[in-house]
Amino acid sequence: MPRIQLSHFYTQLSVIVALVLCQGDHLLAQEWPDYTDHVNPDGGFHRGPGFYLCWWKILICLPVFLFWVKAADWVNVDLHRTGDQTKLDLDSWNPAICFSFFAGFIVLLCIPLFWIGYPLYLVGGMLPYLLYLGQRNKKVSKSERVLLPIHAKKTSEVAPLVLKQDEGVQIELTPGGDSPQRSQANLIAARQNPFFVQIKEFINDIISKRADRVQLEYSQQAVGVRYEVDGLWLNMPQRDRQSGDAILHGLKQLANLDPNDRRNRQGGSLAAANALKKVKLELTSSGTPTGERVMLKIIEQKKKKTMGILELGMLPDMLERLRPIINHPGFVLVSSMPGDGVSSGWMGVLDAADRVTRDFVGVCDRNYQDKIIENIEFREFDKTAGQTPLEELKNLALKLPQAFVVPDPCDGTTIDYMCEQIEKEEMFCVSQMAAKSAVEAVVRYLMLNPDRSRFAKHLKGVVYHRLFRRLCDRCKQPYQPPAQQQQQLGLTPDPKTVFYQQYQPPSPEELVDDKGRTIEPPPPCSTCGGIGYFGRIAVFELLEVNDPFRQAIVNKPNLNDLTAVARQTGHQTLQQEAIKLLVAGVTSVQEIQRVLKK
Repeated sequence: MPRIQLSHFYTQLSVIVALVLCQGDHLLAQEWPDYTDHVNPDGGFHRGPGFYLCWWKILICLPVFLFWVKAADWVNVDLHRTGDQTKLDLDSWNPAICFSFFAGFIVLLCIPLFWIGYPLYLVGGMLPYLLYLGQRNKKVSKSERVLLPIHAKKTSEVAPLVLKQDEGVQIELTPGGDSPQRSQANLIAARQNPFFVQIKEFINDIISKRADRVQLEYSQQAVGVRYEVDGLWLNMPQRDRQSGDAILHGLKQLANLDPNDRRNRQGGSLAAANALKKVKLELTSSGTPTGERVMLKIIEQKKKKTMGILELGMLPDMLERLRPIINHPGFVLVSSMPGDGVSSGWMGVLDAADRVTRDFVGVCDRNYQDKIIENIEFREFDKTAGQTPLEELKNLALKLPQAFVVPDPCDGTTIDYMCEQIEKEEMFCVSQMAAKSAVEAVVRYLMLNPDRSRFAKHLKGVVYHRLFRRLCDRCKQPYQPPAQQQQQLGLTPDPKTVFYQQYQPPSPEELVDDKGRTIEPPPPCSTCGGIGYFGRIAVFELLEVNDPFRQAIVNKPNLNDLTAVARQTGHQTLQQEAIKLLVAGVTSVQEIQRVLKK
């Protein structure tokens, strides 16, 4: 029983015993009044003069009672603190100390001779405590030995009571549940798990390493663990089945799922908060031929503000070239690969456009996520029902807007109508297309079969981006790149050039002191957790469409020819833009190679 609950219990018990003591103290009176002299004329006996308490006996009994209250409370606290060390059973000693006092108290009330009952009462209140001290003091260090409860005050202040479930990292868990009562019951059930401390450490590690998703793969022998951090899956140390099963059992309880169902698909959620941030964890599990697969999606419980395009990573000189494109009539495409910050880039471009002096309207599918944008009114259509944005665009055109925002035009007819509005009303139109490069975005947009000549005439530019991991500023390591590598990257070889790479731990040969003795490796970086990267930055590619490129759209609308024309006209590729970050020490050669291979 927790200390607070026992304190309440002993307080209530003290009041009850005190009342019983006062009510029953007539049994301790020195002599009984003679009721035969007080006969009631109407029959029966007179109640007597009253005041049959013996005050000096109460004063003798009260110190024993107060000592027992203090001693019982201290023993309970001490058993929680030192029980693992002394191997003394909490469930045995607490009842022994409690009920021995009650037995002595009942004997005191029942034996008519006070001087016989009082010693037995004294023994019942003090003997179990003294026996406990005898056993305890043999098994603790000299500095921890005590005689009376008051002697343990300093020890209590130095080592406050901490329940086993509350040991380890400090993290606040909010279980799932269809009611507050159910949520509380789930938390209580999870706290009974012998691996509850490991559950807290696991959740805290997920938050500290900034994981977006976590995968647990259960096989017969072990549990594979992977974290997705900054868009990259990282293999973490495996867990044994015993601890892995216990942790999953607790996670399912916290997520309001059936912990015993390892075959059927389940889904639930819980919330957690540590010193860094508060997150929501969405847990899904399903059985596999070899065991079970569990996926955790981590969602930060913080309203994210829209990042400006400079905050995302666009260089100022590129933004100066972009502004005339997005603030004048024409067609602009925004593109990236799925999972590479599509929404962030889209919102960044719209944020850079002038939406104050121009009236923006938009049409999107009913399931589209990014429809809440300041100063843009969105209408919806149902793509699953075969609808397109065309009808809604025609209705919105009656309001004479200056810009159409259409994430997915669905077909060439809608694109042709948008181009028509650019011709007639000098509108600005912006749309999305997933692709591997800016040129490929144009090719994929042409696959919707618009009028190529009209589309080419009004296309002004393509804004494309990819996300690259940032090197951790705390632990990144400088090195001088070979001249050949600089040439391969399109740089002029310079012996003063410095690149940076992620932290490389020392080799076993380096982990020795001057005397050849092995030393401990340095701890992981406190900022990135030993990953070497912290956060991501967008690298933008801006394709400014010119007449040769427009002519190629009409005559040679394939990827190779359009790419060749773009290079001939001086277009800077994504790789060339990424190398600028490499020279600035923001990212590494290995990260550029990884991203561009996708």
